[in-house]
Amino acid sequence: MAQELDAATSAFTPHAAERKNGGMHMSEVTLEMSLKPFKAIDNASIDRVITRMFRQWAMVIEKFDSVAVLLWSADGSELLDYSGDLEKTFEWAHFIGRANEFDGDWDRKRDPQKLSPHARRYEYTEHPVSFTYADLRAIVLALKTVGEAVSGKSVRVGTTLDPGPEFSISDFKYRRHPEVCTAGSMGAKSFMVSYETLHADDYPYRAYPEGIPEGLSLATFLGAQASCFMEDMGFDYLWLSNGFGFGAENWATTGPLFDGERFTCDTKYIDEVCNKTLKFWHDFREACPNFEVQTRGTNLSVGIDFATDGCATKAIYDGDFDLVPPPNSPWAALDKNFGLELAGFMSRIAELPAGKGYMYRYYLHDPWWINSPWFDRYEGEPHDIYLPLSITRLDESGKPERSGYLNILTVDTSFGEMPDEAVATVAPHLMRALDTAPDAVPPFVWVYPFEEYQTKDPATGSYRLSKAFFEDWFMIRAINEGLPVSGVISSAHFARLVEHVPSAFANSVLYVPVPQAGSPLERALMAHGECGGRAVVYGSLTNAGTGLRARLGVSLDEPLEGRFDVEFAEIPGWEGELRSTKLAHNAELSDGGIDTVLDQGADNTLALTTVRRGSELRVISVEARDASSGDGLFPGAGTFVWLRGTNDHEVKQGGNLLKPYARSSCYITSAEMRRALSRFGFDIHFDMVDADAHVPVITIHRHENAFIFSGYCRDTTVGCRMHFPLGVPVLIGHEVAIHEGVGHYHFPRSFRRECRVFVEQTEGVVSMTEYGPVSMVMRRRVLLEGLKDATMYVFPERNQPEKCELLLNSVKPNSTGEPFETELVETPWGWAYRTEHVTGHVMVSTEFDEITYLEEQKGACHE
Repeated sequence: MAQELDAATSAFTPHAAERKNGGMHMSEVTLEMSLKPFKAIDNASIDRVITRMFRQWAMVIEKFDSVAVLLWSADGSELLDYSGDLEKTFEWAHFIGRANEFDGDWDRKRDPQKLSPHARRYEYTEHPVSFTYADLRAIVLALKTVGEAVSGKSVRVGTTLDPGPEFSISDFKYRRHPEVCTAGSMGAKSFMVSYETLHADDYPYRAYPEGIPEGLSLATFLGAQASCFMEDMGFDYLWLSNGFGFGAENWATTGPLFDGERFTCDTKYIDEVCNKTLKFWHDFREACPNFEVQTRGTNLSVGIDFATDGCATKAIYDGDFDLVPPPNSPWAALDKNFGLELAGFMSRIAELPAGKGYMYRYYLHDPWWINSPWFDRYEGEPHDIYLPLSITRLDESGKPERSGYLNILTVDTSFGEMPDEAVATVAPHLMRALDTAPDAVPPFVWVYPFEEYQTKDPATGSYRLSKAFFEDWFMIRAINEGLPVSGVISSAHFARLVEHVPSAFANSVLYVPVPQAGSPLERALMAHGECGGRAVVYGSLTNAGTGLRARLGVSLDEPLEGRFDVEFAEIPGWEGELRSTKLAHNAELSDGGIDTVLDQGADNTLALTTVRRGSELRVISVEARDASSGDGLFPGAGTFVWLRGTNDHEVKQGGNLLKPYARSSCYITSAEMRRALSRFGFDIHFDMVDADAHVPVITIHRHENAFIFSGYCRDTTVGCRMHFPLGVPVLIGHEVAIHEGVGHYHFPRSFRRECRVFVEQTEGVVSMTEYGPVSMVMRRRVLLEGLKDATMYVFPERNQPEKCELLLNSVKPNSTGEPFETELVETPWGWAYRTEHVTGHVMVSTEFDEITYLEEQKGACHE
């Protein structure tokens, strides 16, 4: 077999020029798999497994230009150990549980019989096969040839490197070179750190046949060894798993720059830590220049990664390292922390490496830990498909950019099975999410300081680690508190765009961290407001410009921290959610103390929330309304809402993440991010039986002139109340009970619903349902029922009002209806038909795009 494959080596030459020029079309689906399904390794058995996999996923593959298979053959130790001997066997991932067992991992009291896969490793089958490198190369070749024959698409194959102890036994990491395992992600000295150096050995590696010389960087060794391994085996790219290449401690909130209590102030040390990670990429790419690298990244965000580990993501992106940036974190979703997943995802894609798209990754099966998230952790619900795929990345011109890579982790289970049910039930949701992907600027956009968080303050020459840390955690909790932000643009792109088009975001509410005084972001924010733009500005004003503070009507006083009593302005809709009036503010975790007071005579500023300790009073949220602002269709033109915020979490000893404060015991300032939308006509409130209930996580994006609502309701007892500037949103497939003009909803566990109608009426139950078109002219009909003297706005599909027909109280065959007047109006969010005093039901129909043939038939009938 090895001799036969030698003749095919030329087929494995990587297309280096194409990769370096970003020439690959960014539309690729990746099927991730382990070697477990290959329970026999004769050619026919290998071909059967591959054929089945490609046929199972044919519906999804059809939507993409190309296919990749990411092969989890081991943990990367097969790459690290490779000597060039094709007949040699290698350790592969044939275990369930953690392959490398360490002293102290077993908790005798909690698991006396060592039954858990966390306590010991298990074989996945009674007699796992033994693989040689020649076998591996044969499988790689078969994945390409058979995959291309079945799918009709070009197929690439990638290999993996994981820094930890989970997947296969690793002599390299834990016996030969434990000196590079200096991170404690899964126990002391359990994870390789990318920037460590190696001690000498005399093992015959493919790239170093005489062994590793003393002091060789892990990056240089990995690059040279990976290049040889991939070329010999036929792999096209390398996947760096579990944060490798992005700092030291890739899972924890702490790191070399943050010990859990204090951030370092030593600028020189911060630079040294940053340069270590960056040096890894330089050394690696010097030794491995020709293969694309895809990255998993950490479980956190760009700002948190920099503040704790000095991971300079921007420098990595800008370094011409030919890498695909990290996707959404699957780990956060498994823990139901969708604020962390979505905020982290948006922070990573705010900017991109030149010529690269970005990736969405879905956790279908786990081939190591006996769980298949789709069936168990997600309960067969598609929220981790709908939520991340509703995120809108806005490029430098302000246009939406779709993700170009879809990864399925993995197609096989811990026992090597590839269940048809998983594909049959997941694929339709993936198709629906892709077919309704964002295509316009969403109503709520996060302006992310991608560069500022990773650079020194020009005024002081120092880094503001606490600012990046706090502001990202604030957004994480805000999303978990129901903030429906689904769009992101980097601060640099935003500043350049607004400089040329100040009104570029006039139809959205922006969420903007307080900019540094005199920065391009500050100038762009002020220009946005002067043109009637709306913004929620959050964070400390201590280092803000005097112009911004004057616009907000506030000044600075002595900073305070600790516990406070909270007082509120009377704003409708807030009271039902308030569970505590006690605030806890940790200055180190929250970018300083609370130091803001209201200016005397600030006529256009309203203090929304204040905190008091004895006689000391500070404001933590204000509304600064433009005096000339009218209500109109979109109220609050020129208005800024400022939220000081506090880090609504505490450091949890022994845990990877911060622990959120309970709503029953602390006032949650990040919930004000959603409540601030009321100042712009967007009321979204929740009704909770339990003070500490989990509220729905919601996103709202635009697609073909519709508003697409996606969500996850961890607690389905929580009710939702909504009213938007144009009225109550009516979601297709849902009923809404309107009481005193406000819509009351009870959402299911997960949803993705289209909204094209907003209704203003006092009382009643309104619904909108799909209706069979039963028409040779209309391709779609949707029935709106329950209207009582209503005013409504109807948004035609694809912003094509000429294709939209409204019939009042029609009956079958729905060709005519009662007369009523409609007016086509241009709203801030697209064209809509407006009508008043409507009672009964309205049939909303959309014509076929092309009906020439039907017109000819109709003419023939008349003759």
